[in-house]
Amino acid sequence: MRLATGMVLFAALGAAANAQTSSPAPATRASAAPAITQQVPQAQISISGWRLQCDSSGGALQCALLDQVTARGGGAISTISITRPADAAAPSALVQVPLGIALSDGIRLGFENGAVQTLSVFTCNRNGCFARAPLGEPTLAAMRAAKLPLRIAYESLADNGAKQTVTITLALDGFAAAYDRLR
Repeated sequence: MRLATGMVLFAALGAAANAQTSSPAPATRASAAPAITQQVPQAQISISGWRLQCDSSGGALQCALLDQVTARGGGAISTISITRPADAAAPSALVQVPLGIALSDGIRLGFENGAVQTLSVFTCNRNGCFARAPLGEPTLAAMRAAKLPLRIAYESLADNGAKQTVTITLALDGFAAAYDRLR
């Protein structure tokens, strides 16, 4: 149930790339969302590029902290959503990347000089491929310290089957303040 709710929330929060080109365009951070929306049942706040978006349409309040990297043409390259379950379990990351990746290699989440966490892809649909994993305290502490950017990496498959590593870098400026609002 939590996975389904997270997928519905995630799908509602960000548009995904519907097509993938053989050579991805340079990435840019998605434009900032409006400062705050007072519409019920949704609310959204933007803090240094990270969006805190909440929705209560399913009854209980569900919030996610999001960042999206887009190609210059506007299509999403990657989206990361951080959620904190109501039962006070560890926060988790849901990462979305375009179609055409090597599924068995997973999606890697980490820092330039730190440990890398490999997330297993659990589904792909027309919007992309999705991987989810709990965020351990060391990863979360490094994200909150914002000393190094967060890296999302995966292997893209060319038409001939050759793999190419794609690395997306997310700035963590404002992450700590946005995460404090998520709690």
